[in-house]
Amino acid sequence: MTIHTYAQIVRRRWRIMLGLLATCVIAALLWSVTTTPMYRSSASVYFSLSYGNSAVDLSQGSSYTQAQMESYAMLATSPRVLGEVATMLPFPATEAQLAREVSTSVAAGTVIIHISASDRSPQHAAAIANKVTDVLGVTAKSLSPKDSRGRPTVDVYAVGAARVPTKPAVPATKRNVAAGFLGGLILAFAIGVLRDKLDDKVRCAADLSDVVDKPVLGEVTMPRRSRWSGGAQLPVRDVPLSGRAESYRKLRTNLRFMQVGSGRSSVVITSSEESEGKTTTALNLAFACAEAGDRVLLIDADLRKPAVAQRLGIEGSAGLSSILSGLSAFEDVVQPSGADNKLFVLPSGAVPPNPGQLLSSSQMAVLVQCLADDYDIVILDCPPLGPVTDAALIAHLTSGAVLVAGAGSVSQSRLAESVRALEQGGAKLLGVVLARKRFRSGRDRTYGGAESGRHTTAVPQADAPELDSPELPVELVGKPSVRTGATVQASVRRG
Repeated sequence: MTIHTYAQIVRRRWRIMLGLLATCVIAALLWSVTTTPMYRSSASVYFSLSYGNSAVDLSQGSSYTQAQMESYAMLATSPRVLGEVATMLPFPATEAQLAREVSTSVAAGTVIIHISASDRSPQHAAAIANKVTDVLGVTAKSLSPKDSRGRPTVDVYAVGAARVPTKPAVPATKRNVAAGFLGGLILAFAIGVLRDKLDDKVRCAADLSDVVDKPVLGEVTMPRRSRWSGGAQLPVRDVPLSGRAESYRKLRTNLRFMQVGSGRSSVVITSSEESEGKTTTALNLAFACAEAGDRVLLIDADLRKPAVAQRLGIEGSAGLSSILSGLSAFEDVVQPSGADNKLFVLPSGAVPPNPGQLLSSSQMAVLVQCLADDYDIVILDCPPLGPVTDAALIAHLTSGAVLVAGAGSVSQSRLAESVRALEQGGAKLLGVVLARKRFRSGRDRTYGGAESGRHTTAVPQADAPELDSPELPVELVGKPSVRTGATVQASVRRG
């Protein structure tokens, strides 16, 4: 992994990493605040032999003393010493308490023992260390070998008396916070890398290339929070100079290079899961193609959760389901949208009890074929492939399918399942669109650095030009009544 890879992990996981780091620092700070302060004071004791005149005697005596230093250090914390110290202190103390508070260490290669004492009171800590030093000296002399005159052969000198400390040794708040920060940083980075390795969500175009052997047709940006009601913002229609609108125009151009939209064709827009941006992509692509002069038909083929009519603020009670059920003719339910009579919309109509059966019927196949012959491009907004198979049933009737992948919302495994579903249905996958949810509002930057967050003046739906019936590409004749329930027969009438 390169530095750039780690930087991307930090950018994707910065929230959880920052949370772990803050948790560790706060935990260290709370531990420091809630810990009872303990003061520590130390004294030093020097040991030497009291006999020997020659250099050899002095050398042997020094070696003997060094060899006994560990024994003297253990003697300082023995019951014999601490028990006597407990009786001599001017404040109440027990031998067991002193055993917990007194510690010793020997400086390597020396005959000096450091005696440390800890207590909640700084005065008590200094008094304990000094008293242990005094008692240790007396005890060591009493236990040492005696010379011919009965004098002890070991001398003990206090070379550093314990002083009253001014700051507590525990807790060391700065050190604890620094350790918490360092530990939190390591833990946060480790967890971030681990989660990134275990997470197979699609994040960038490179992730798409690892799963789909098809080109990435475009990267479009979706707002993080959107309120898609009637009249909601669509970049190509409402903010045509924005960078988001330009991303849909690039998608249109790439589709033309794929020989989709350059002639009479039809394309399915679908996704793997809900809320990945398929409907938004279909709407903006339709406006982008109409903007380029194509006669476009947008069909809401999502008969389970239709959204096109609501997004465009048009009547959606009758539409595709009405035609397939034999209740309406095409010219009665198709609606114009926008200016110049270039974009037409076929809503989904009422939600039927059998959407899969309607979409796989022969009427649907005939309808798609007739419409593709009379419009420059037909765009079908289909349900996601994960929950249902409707999109796969329709896609093989068209020129191909475009799969929308929501960055950060769909997993690579689910995306691979969607690709297999299209292939098994005999559909041609044209490519993938990466939908990034980046902005929290409609604000976007246009070319040149200017910001554009306001809607441009759009033609109201009520004032849109009426559809000229002689120019209708498809007419469904033999329209049945609700009572008879006769089958729908389609014929092409070209104006």
